[in-house]
Amino acid sequence: MPGTSQLQHGSPDQRSSQGERTSDRLLQLLKQHGSLCAAQLSEALGMTEQGVRRHLTRLAGAGLIEGYSGKPQGRGRAQQLYRLTEQGEARFPKSYPTLCMDLLHHLRAEYGPDAVGRVMNSRAQTLAAEVQAEWGPDLPLAQRLEQLTRKFQEANYGSVLEQSGDCYYLTHHNCPHLAVACEFTELCLAERDMIADLLETEVRCEARASTGASQCRYRISKSESAAVPTASSDVPH
Repeated sequence: MPGTSQLQHGSPDQRSSQGERTSDRLLQLLKQHGSLCAAQLSEALGMTEQGVRRHLTRLAGAGLIEGYSGKPQGRGRAQQLYRLTEQGEARFPKSYPTLCMDLLHHLRAEYGPDAVGRVMNSRAQTLAAEVQAEWGPDLPLAQRLEQLTRKFQEANYGSVLEQSGDCYYLTHHNCPHLAVACEFTELCLAERDMIADLLETEVRCEARASTGASQCRYRISKSESAAVPTASSDVPH
């Protein structure tokens, strides 16, 4: 690969393309080796350390890599190493949804049609218990809903909370488990029931991304005495 001095020649588009290829190779090296220092990356890429550090700075700014201090070599100072962040790892293909769906299909075949629902409900109850452990006693509905919305946001649901009249509306603009939800509606039902149990009020699902809607949307009653629905008829098909 040419050194950084050679990359100054050519059109801006060519330099940009070369820079992107170098950054991609750098990410591949960190994926392959776990962590490397600038000198090791310089040798592997065939370019100067100064050039490597420019790429490292840009990738760190994009949140794809992070630097940390490694163990000191002998009596020397700790070495600065670089590794992929969670966001950087996400750049590489994963087959988690395929594996998950395969396991759920086997679970249903081995233990019956209700098995997936039981597992989803058990998982939802565990998540609900973790959330409740963080809440103080007698927390008002509005505060519980705000904190629950933040939990969904932290889990990459792109959630937004609004209110109109006697209802709140919780909207997920992203479904992190869309591939699974499209095949297993039990996931959506368990989430709806978990929200209702945590808020102790009526929660109805008005739209689901897994059935073609652009978002998932819940209508939540402001009355904590409202009955919690037990049927699944409110979940769109």
